[in-house]
Amino acid sequence: MDGAAIVRDYRGVKIGVQCALAIVVVCCVAPVGCQRRSTATAQPGAQADPASPAGVLTSILRDYAERPRHQELSVLTLAYDGPHGRVVKEDHFHFDFARPNQIHLVVKRAQNKLQIVSDGRSLWVAVDDPSSNNLGQQVVQRPAPDRLGVGELYAATELLDPARPEQMISLLLGLPVNLQLTPLAWLTGDPVMARVIADPQRVSELEPGDLALGPCRRLRVETAGGPFVFWVQTDQRRILRVDLPTSDLFAEQSDSRPVNISLTWQVKAFSDSDNLVSSEFKFDPSSDTQFMQYFVMPPVTQLHPSLGKSVPIMQFENLQGRREASSDWRGKVAVLLWVDDQEASRRVLPLFEDAAALYAGKRDDVAFRVVDVSPVPTASSSAPNDFAPAPVPRLLDRAAVGHDVLRVAEAPTLVVLNSQHELSWFEVGANPQLDQELVQILDPLLAGSDLAADVRRAAEAEQQRYEQQLTLARRPEFADGTQSASKPAASDMNLAERKPFAKLEMTSVWQSSDAVDPGTMVLTGDPRTQDAQLLVVDSMRELVSLSLAGKMIGRTTLPIDDNAYVTEIRTAVDAAGRRWYLMFSKLGRFVYLCDERLQLRQQYPATDVRHSGIQDVLLDDLDADGQLEAYIAFAEQLGCHRIDLNGRAVWRLDSLPAIGSLAIQRRSQPPHLLLSGSDGRLVPVAANGQAGAPLAVGRRTIHQLFAAQTSLTRPTQLLGLSYTVEGRLIALGLDERLNEVWSYGLPAGLYGKPLQIAQWIAGPRAERAYWLLIGPDGSIHLVRDDGQVHDSCNLGLNLRGVIGCAHGDSLRLFIAADTGVTALDVKVP
Repeated sequence: MDGAAIVRDYRGVKIGVQCALAIVVVCCVAPVGCQRRSTATAQPGAQADPASPAGVLTSILRDYAERPRHQELSVLTLAYDGPHGRVVKEDHFHFDFARPNQIHLVVKRAQNKLQIVSDGRSLWVAVDDPSSNNLGQQVVQRPAPDRLGVGELYAATELLDPARPEQMISLLLGLPVNLQLTPLAWLTGDPVMARVIADPQRVSELEPGDLALGPCRRLRVETAGGPFVFWVQTDQRRILRVDLPTSDLFAEQSDSRPVNISLTWQVKAFSDSDNLVSSEFKFDPSSDTQFMQYFVMPPVTQLHPSLGKSVPIMQFENLQGRREASSDWRGKVAVLLWVDDQEASRRVLPLFEDAAALYAGKRDDVAFRVVDVSPVPTASSSAPNDFAPAPVPRLLDRAAVGHDVLRVAEAPTLVVLNSQHELSWFEVGANPQLDQELVQILDPLLAGSDLAADVRRAAEAEQQRYEQQLTLARRPEFADGTQSASKPAASDMNLAERKPFAKLEMTSVWQSSDAVDPGTMVLTGDPRTQDAQLLVVDSMRELVSLSLAGKMIGRTTLPIDDNAYVTEIRTAVDAAGRRWYLMFSKLGRFVYLCDERLQLRQQYPATDVRHSGIQDVLLDDLDADGQLEAYIAFAEQLGCHRIDLNGRAVWRLDSLPAIGSLAIQRRSQPPHLLLSGSDGRLVPVAANGQAGAPLAVGRRTIHQLFAAQTSLTRPTQLLGLSYTVEGRLIALGLDERLNEVWSYGLPAGLYGKPLQIAQWIAGPRAERAYWLLIGPDGSIHLVRDDGQVHDSCNLGLNLRGVIGCAHGDSLRLFIAADTGVTALDVKVP
């Protein structure tokens, strides 16, 4: 039914334009592990001659990153030759930026406008879209980040579709370019473009050019995805235009891809005045504003007032000037498409003709007509010349009958009448799947279904889903924007009721009460042998050893400070067969390195080092030299450190944002770290400390990352957690190239104690593996790593830790809860 313009722009982002960020990623990730620099903190472009093209461009980008104030009016222009002539689309940007976190950004598109305002304390996002009543007068309000970046702009503009609550997209993804390739990123210090031009051999100088704002040097930057051309004024330290690569645009339209494509960002006016005042960063909401934590898409279906009712007879005129009335098709299903001479109608017309061809053998049952309201009738998409018959009969609506009888206000508009000529379907806009949709509409109608009643029921369900999601997204008592935007309701902390697996068979094997207050667990040795042990942290200060049959082996007091405790353990074996342990607590101060006898060997960092807590730790031989090393991620300030087994820092990456987790990408050559950052992107880091450009995972923001414990190719090599929905985590299965393979939503709620939310388990058969996920309500979820099999259960226990391994033809799960440790066997396909 009638859909809003905002939905056509952003739902699924199916505009034939792919983000150009992939072009940059190809260039920046490739060098990881190959550079022979001695330090990871080398500045991009430091090797370039300052007078060279690369040096000039690097210097100007650094100047942008240091400007305290900047105002700009720019136009992003996408142009191409389509089947019906030249198409030009423009997006207008006006922004005022004051370092570090004040901004007033307005993005104007053909049918809507997006406004982002931050006064340094609160950040607001508003949408001006008349067709959706400005998204139901929703305005997002969040605490302003300490430092504003492109990632925060994408995160603040996320839109949830109630039909797919596990997914969210940013309203900015409707643009044909990623903002990381624009002056907004240069101002906020995003390093992506700076890393691209760090290699002087990529940058060359072209013939100069002239713009309205003056003559420019033109600097060409070669990338794997095509060239960037920067138009710069070196004396004014300005970049006035960027010609962006177009190889990824319309990439999915390989058979009908437009030609002569250009994508340009051009500055129309600018100022670096210091006279920006705080009043320019104020947002004034209207009295009917709904303050939200994120946007929720309003119902797409807007029921036509005549839905299900008989439509009066409509009189038209055919191309020969003879009268034709809708009564002539009485007894047939009538499919009418109102078109004009604009691009939207031209795009949808061939789809309509294709659908008509599918029903060419049912002309006694269905009548297709194109109703033309343009001054000069629009040519058929497939007629070879003006004299050839159109594939679908063409009618003229000179008297605006469609407007008067059916409220047809714009083209294209699709109208479907059943055989009694009652209105069954009414849809406004150029639907890119029109041919497929018509099959879904017509087959039930021809079979006698009451489509109007089905549409009405679907609309009611859509409205209900919208209201439910709106309630979740609406800000609680807010006013000043200081309340956390992600605090779950108190009721969400309750455990879910006991529930068995729906499809998988589960059997209890044994229970142990030897650990009084069990927590995190690790397995040592091969689970297929008698030497394997289950190590359970008890009361966060002791370690209980159990056999895999549940028998007590021993208890050890952990060698940690009196005021410290342990919630996480990492273990690995070096090339000599010696086992080592790393112990720490989430947001704790120290990492404890212990040998195979659990004797303390090192403590890191030094006691006088101030930081905000340790977030994650890895123990591995990433550089394959036979010696284990530890990688330590800090919540903020210290970034990521590599230390050897003597506690010496090999390198430090102190300039990274707050790190959420560490994972190893074992399928890369050589293997490297992937750090999930606070901005939702992943940073690749080689074993030698060389960091690559941040990677965006599609349209997601990844805040925790887990890796498959194998170097073999798996359907999902990594699993990311996205915090895009209020109170709910979304697990994303990612392949070795970080493409999303599947998504799986976890229940809403708050985790009562620190525990590992996700882990990879090798299956009983070599071709199978599984991801084990823990929900905040105590639920246990198993997802096969191809996403094809998944199931969940709830034991009704307050979980402290869960791990698993292959055991016979099953998975054996070890459950630590407030009642002790339990072993369960789960039959898996």
